Amino acid sequence: MSKLALIAAQNAHAELPARRGKFVQKQNDCESMAAEKRAQIASLDVAHRAAEQDFICSQATMQQVQELRQKLERTHTELAEAERLSALTAEAIAETDKQISQSLQSIAIARRDFCAQTSNEKLQKIKESKQFRDLLLEAMAAFAANGSYHWTLNVHRFVEQNLTRILPDITETEAREATERFKKTNDLEG
Repeated sequence: MSKLALIAAQNAHAELPARRGKFVQKQNDCESMAAEKRAQIASLDVAHRAAEQDFICSQATMQQVQELRQKLERTHTELAEAERLSALTAEAIAETDKQISQSLQSIAIARRDFCAQTSNEKLQKIKESKQFRDLLLEAMAAFAANGSYHWTLNVHRFVEQNLTRILPDITETEAREATERFKKTNDLEG
């Protein structure tokens, strides 16, 4: 997988947290609206019952009772709408969370593939290095020339036996620093 695939996966992910944030804000707005409507319903319900009692006692007209009833019904409708919108935004948040999870998996896969590809390319350069090859051949020849180890002409066996002597001394700190530089250079932070 190429660096471009990694960048594409990162770009696809970049907008999702902001989108989720907008959905959460909308859901909060809808829940606030629903809470407000519930409070209005409680108040209107008390007022409607009082108007009905006043009507029975001839202290209110039927029109006043009906107006309060209509307000109460409208507020119930508005509450239902606010709750429905809140549920829809909750679904949108869940879908966005799923997309975020999938995009993070895509980034992880693209990152792993990019790093493996880069490592393989570097190892291939080492393998194809004429200078490295010539030095290895000279070391093998010198080792085999002592006459007592006939199997040292086997490259794999020679490298197995002398790997720590072939590789340069690299400390764990140097390896960590190189890793951090690689991550920074290739935008792999996070």
